[in-house]
Amino acid sequence: MSKPARSSSFARLLLFFSAITLFFLAITADQASRKLKIEQANLLQLQQISSLDSIIARTAVDSFVKNRISQVIDKLESPNFTHEQLSTEINKVQKDYETSFIVFYYENMELQSSTSTDPAELDLFSDLIRQLHLSDSDFLEAQRRVHEKLMSFFGPGNRLELLLRNGGKINRYKKLQKDNFYYWNDLSHNKSVFIIVTDIPLFLDRFAIARNELGRRDVGAGFSNKTKCLPPQGIDADQMLAARYKANLSGKPSVREFNLNWSFVEDESGQFYCLASEDIAKDSFQITLIDHFFKLAALFSLLAILVYLQGLFELNPGKAICTWLDSRSIRFRIVGIFAMASVFPVIFTALIGATSISERAEIIESQVKSESIANLNRLERMISTKIEQSEAMAVSMRNQIIHEPASEAFFQKFLQKYKIPRHLSRLEVRDSNGKELFTTDDRAVHGVVEAMDIFSRVALKQHAPHRLSQKGNMVTPAEIVSESVLSTDEIGMATVLRQRGRQWLFRMGTFPTLWYYDVFPEIATGPAFMHYTCQLIEVYSQQVEEVLAPENQKSDNLLLSTVLNVYFNDLKIYPDIRGLETDKLLDAAIVSMKTGKVLFRTAQVNNVPYWLTIKPEKSVNSHIFFNLVSKPGRLAALTPLKKQLLSSSILALMVSLVGAMLLVKLFIRPIGDLTQGINAIRERQNDFRIEVLRNDEFGALSCAFNRVIEELKELEYGRVVQESLLPSDIPVPEGFDLACFRTSATDLAGDYHDVLPLDDGRTAIILGDVTGHGISAALAMAMAKASVEYLNLEGKSFPSLLMDNLNALFNRELKPRHKFMTLVTIVLNPATGELIIDNAGQSYPYFFRKSHNAAEEIQIPSMPLGATKKRRSKPESRVMNKGDAVILYSDGIIECAAPDGKMFGYERFYKTFVELQKQDLSSQQILDEIMKQLDSFRKPGPYPDDVTLVLLKRI
Repeated sequence: MSKPARSSSFARLLLFFSAITLFFLAITADQASRKLKIEQANLLQLQQISSLDSIIARTAVDSFVKNRISQVIDKLESPNFTHEQLSTEINKVQKDYETSFIVFYYENMELQSSTSTDPAELDLFSDLIRQLHLSDSDFLEAQRRVHEKLMSFFGPGNRLELLLRNGGKINRYKKLQKDNFYYWNDLSHNKSVFIIVTDIPLFLDRFAIARNELGRRDVGAGFSNKTKCLPPQGIDADQMLAARYKANLSGKPSVREFNLNWSFVEDESGQFYCLASEDIAKDSFQITLIDHFFKLAALFSLLAILVYLQGLFELNPGKAICTWLDSRSIRFRIVGIFAMASVFPVIFTALIGATSISERAEIIESQVKSESIANLNRLERMISTKIEQSEAMAVSMRNQIIHEPASEAFFQKFLQKYKIPRHLSRLEVRDSNGKELFTTDDRAVHGVVEAMDIFSRVALKQHAPHRLSQKGNMVTPAEIVSESVLSTDEIGMATVLRQRGRQWLFRMGTFPTLWYYDVFPEIATGPAFMHYTCQLIEVYSQQVEEVLAPENQKSDNLLLSTVLNVYFNDLKIYPDIRGLETDKLLDAAIVSMKTGKVLFRTAQVNNVPYWLTIKPEKSVNSHIFFNLVSKPGRLAALTPLKKQLLSSSILALMVSLVGAMLLVKLFIRPIGDLTQGINAIRERQNDFRIEVLRNDEFGALSCAFNRVIEELKELEYGRVVQESLLPSDIPVPEGFDLACFRTSATDLAGDYHDVLPLDDGRTAIILGDVTGHGISAALAMAMAKASVEYLNLEGKSFPSLLMDNLNALFNRELKPRHKFMTLVTIVLNPATGELIIDNAGQSYPYFFRKSHNAAEEIQIPSMPLGATKKRRSKPESRVMNKGDAVILYSDGIIECAAPDGKMFGYERFYKTFVELQKQDLSSQQILDEIMKQLDSFRKPGPYPDDVTLVLLKRI
């Protein structure tokens, strides 16, 4: 293989630059493609998990019951409705969905037909719709009449006022430890219906029904703690369980197993749903375009590297391509470089911009999610304000009851002031005999009244015993038992009894209830005990409706809610937004309720995409909240960035092209002429001249080049003369190995070295360094050489007298010109191996001892020659044994810098010298290796300073 060419060429630089640029372009394109593919895969995963919402919702008991009830109601609302059609439809629903119905159909509030034949049920429901439409005292009287019947049929907590409140909702109640459901509502054309749903199919049966209804072959379901499951059609149950096990281990809802994409959702009851899909994210046009660009960039990068290497080692076809490129004109080269310098950055900008825009979109989406959760948390926490208002109202009523008798008007006044709903809010005031001065409770309906009889007397006995009358002090057996229970800490009532005048939060029946009580020890007559009760669901629902009222909504940031809990739900969205995907939101709400998790989805409102965040509230456990944020509205923040990216790329390209044209016109020819001038200087063409075209910087440079070329001849003579002053044939004492190396930073050097045999048989070794470069340094070096030769002929003593004479000469002649010289002289006695060393500011020589395999500095602190009129001589002596060595060096080797600016340094030079000295190498081999390591370390180009080395070794 041929050796690489020593000089670089435009072609190789162009090819190398192109290869590196294309390589980085390929990497950037690959990273952009990977980023976009990850986003697309995440989007597909979200879509797959979201697609489970509908099957989960239809399988859920509430939704399942609602759909069955809707089938019956749709038949009732049909224009050609007949009782026979209703009976047929009910039978069909019961058969197809394995669900039992009891339907009571009314017209003008009169029972027209029923599927029940039970006399007790017919007695209860025959007049129930009419009773639900009564008002005021008639309603209260009806509630007393049907209370026991309702208790018998529906169980505790289902009095008439609660049925009225839950009209139009799916209500759950327990009977024989089994979940049943009821629904009643008024329909069109004076129709009404009361439906009881019993015998709901089990989970997997409901799932199978929902899967068939939706035609979803790709979904499955099962229990987390059981092996019983229903896998997707065409897939083995063991495969589904294995995929689920893998998903649980990974902690991710989606995995790839058996060549299928699996997505799992598990609710809080341990039921899980899965989707098995073969769908793989198909690359978008943007990803496909970037992938093609990546392949092209990588291919051309490899081709450029291949051609570059072939050209470097002069192999065809790379050599021919490089030759052709090098033969092109400067115009072609500059335009080519400018094209790469402009087009490639534009592509870089486009790729990085696409990634940046994608990342910025992710940041915006993440911010939207955080903002949505914060908004929903505020909705959830706002109940605390109502709780505080409720307690403030109770305290205010307590203080006012002393002065104003309690009444319905009294109660309404405070409810309106503190914005507490009247429905399910109760107030009771008793005297010292336990007699009710005012109460909103009905003893025939509210079972808590009897318990309050006992609690009020116990509370008065503990906090105001002096208020108890003789009748109030009478103790009944029931009170003895109750008082012992109330005073027990295990059930928490002892704490309640001890702390009067504060509000407590209890769960009475279905939802949390606020309860306040206090006694009146400070007065002698009138009220002695009061309590106030408010069901938190009513307070919360009212507050939610106030906050989410349509007039408080923004078109690009919607806050919605639905009543959805384990007791009742209406499966409606509030407020009603036109163009909203209601069914999709309700499906997701059911999933959020069942899993207890915050969900992130996308939805459409009037065909505008929105980010959707769904969160089950935990304060009352009655609602599911939604926050919808407009995608176009938020992503509009990226539009200026996209426009800026496009306009910047186009502008950069245009400016680069215009710049290339101006460069060709204004600079290419002058640069070409100067390049020829540089070649003339390099080739020492003394007769070459550059044509001066313009009176500007290029003209000045042309004149300067011409002057330099004229001086080339004189410099050449100077270099020849200087080289003649340095020893060409070094006298080596017997028993020693001596080698020298010198390279100059410029044509004329300032370093001086010499080896002189003295008349007494000794040998003088000299190394000096004149400050600066060029002619002045060369003349100073010549003066030193002449002085050394003269003193040697005179037989003057070496080294001290030599150094003193040189110091006087430089101080007199060169100090006024701020020129100095550092010099170290070693005198060797070959017979004894003794060295006498004197130094004048030169770098300290290193003396290597073979016996220690280490070197030491011969430290002689001193000033350079010429710095002072008289110098103080402090010569050192050493004895060289076999294998010992001493090296002299100029500071040019120490100050050589690497590309990062770090110098070669004394420590590196010392270690290199010692390591090489330990090897069995000659002096010349050691110097060659030192320079080899220096050249590999330093940055390319000329040496920053003259480098001179002299190595003496005893053999």
